[in-house]
Amino acid sequence: MKQTLRTQRMRVLLVTASLLLGAGAMFAPPLFAQYTPGNLVVLRVGDGTTPLSSTATPINLVEYSPSGGAAINTLPMPTAASGANARLTMSGSAGSEGALNRSADGRYLVLVGYDAAVATAGVASATGINRVVGRVDAARNINTTTILPQSGAYNTNNIRSAVSNDGTQFWTAGTATTSTLGGVRYTTLGATDGAYSLVQHRPIPVLLVSILISYMFLPVRDRLRVYRR
Repeated sequence: MKQTLRTQRMRVLLVTASLLLGAGAMFAPPLFAQYTPGNLVVLRVGDGTTPLSSTATPINLVEYSPSGGAAINTLPMPTAASGANARLTMSGSAGSEGALNRSADGRYLVLVGYDAAVATAGVASATGINRVVGRVDAARNINTTTILPQSGAYNTNNIRSAVSNDGTQFWTAGTATTSTLGGVRYTTLGATDGAYSLVQHRPIPVLLVSILISYMFLPVRDRLRVYRR
């Protein structure tokens, strides 16, 4: 177990009783059960054994009981397009990626990644690869229909996190080679044409955004910026 933990990057989210069923256009794995309130959901990059690199890597949401034991179930993010749903992979070696958030209303898990084929070299810095917002409900239905074209957001650099108030509005964070394309940006569920707006631009990287009691928190190096949503 210790060796497994050393060879994979994880982010942990506590799923509480407020995580309710959602709705919308979903990629629906037919045999997956609902998440159990009180369990932990971990974002795992890779399979836990294969060495990681900067190539596009499959990711999974793995459910555990806080009392310990083996994984209860594993939900893979799509590595092939399906209808309006895009692929969602991450860089295997980018320590700034892998954030997993719960929506403010408690109904969804939210994450970000790349619409890139597995093994795409240097996925974060490669050209022509769009960024993707993923949404997962309590029934483990996946929605990856929200696209941020690289030409307008986080070009050739890392998209790092996203938050949502209700599963239909998203605030994303990251950095970009073109500084004006980084920072915190706003988009909506299913947007694919660059229909997003800049909330906060910083010439330095933005790692995480969070929503707490109707306020959005934006940590930037040694300062914490707060916005009313």
